[in-house]
Amino acid sequence: FHILTPLYDIFVRLIFGRIFKKIVKIINPQPHEKILDIGCGPGNVIIALKQYEPQARVTGLDIDPAILKIAKNKFRKAHIEAILNFFYVQTSQPYRKICILNPG
Repeated sequence: FHILTPLYDIFVRLIFGRIFKKIVKIINPQPHEKILDIGCGPGNVIIALKQYEPQARVTGLDIDPAILKIAKNKFRKAHIEAILNFFYVQTSQPYRKICILNPG
């Protein structure tokens, strides 16, 4: 699936571009508020959050190091400071259902 990683950001922006501003309004970030974006992908929601409230302290998590690299480069170009972390979950108990909806 890593072959599609560079295309994912383009796809997400085309399909969900207008939704990011709506998400930000719903979240309504405040100065110095800590926000965790699970499954942050290429960081589009984080960028929208930081543009709305630059003092918000946003952390992004994703399982794909390649997409985190894309997000990091986008943050650098946009002069946005946010924390990005790779995460991997291993458990002996299988989950029956997991749902994290985040369009990048």
